[in-house]
Amino acid sequence: MQFLEAHIQTVTLLVLAFTAGAILWQAIEAGKQAKTSVEQAKASVRMAQLSLEQTELMRMQVHASFRPIVTVTGGAYGPNIATLTLKNVGTGPAIAIFGVYRGGISQIVGNLAAEQTVNFRFDNSLNLVPQPVGPPEPGHHSVNERNQSVPLRLEYQSVSGAKCWTTVDFHLGGEGAVEPEEIKHGINLPSLTVNL
Repeated sequence: MQFLEAHIQTVTLLVLAFTAGAILWQAIEAGKQAKTSVEQAKASVRMAQLSLEQTELMRMQVHASFRPIVTVTGGAYGPNIATLTLKNVGTGPAIAIFGVYRGGISQIVGNLAAEQTVNFRFDNSLNLVPQPVGPPEPGHHSVNERNQSVPLRLEYQSVSGAKCWTTVDFHLGGEGAVEPEEIKHGINLPSLTVNL
């Protein structure tokens, strides 16, 4: 009987050892699969990032290929006005152009196809001068508005949906041709997630 019990214990130990080996083997395989899954997940994330970068590059190329750039190419002075010649030197049409004065008043300019020009009457009476805050300081002199640089912001859209802008600084008054001091152009691209 002891012999039978010893064989049963041996068989039980063998079965337990085999079961432990099988569990260990399954744990190793599960670890390999988990590692493979993690690597696959990392590869998927890298592919998604690459796809987003390519989408952003394509989006920027589309906006660049249709981008309008409205600039001032000349103009003439008048009493408290300047008639500015605006030209679209970009590759696409400028839609719904507005001249925005310093105080926020807007003036409709219209649309400009690429290489098209239009005259814009800058009326300085719409260009509100910021009032100084507080009492005047000693030695403070008022600025002669005739020699003061005035800003104008032109806002317009591209056919691709981008919002574009141009800022122009020039001296008001004088005679002859208007020569802008500084012209800056910019574009604000619409978000990819707006229509999602």
